[in-house]
Amino acid sequence: MCQAIKDIKADSRAEGRAEGVIKTLKAIMSSLHLTAEQAVAAANVPENERKAYIAKLTAEA
Repeated sequence: MCQAIKDIKADSRAEGRAEGVIKTLKAIMSSLHLTAEQAVAAANVPENERKAYIAKLTAEA
């Protein structure tokens, strides 16, 4: 398999994972009445990824 196809597959997997995390974080925020910052902490999102998820959650709100 050529490298371009491998890269596309890897990007697709990463996007799918991010969408799943966002969906989970929204559910946590809704059911527990938490802020985005509290939700990423509750879900144990790695520190180096938190800002990106918080930005996505607040942009969609």
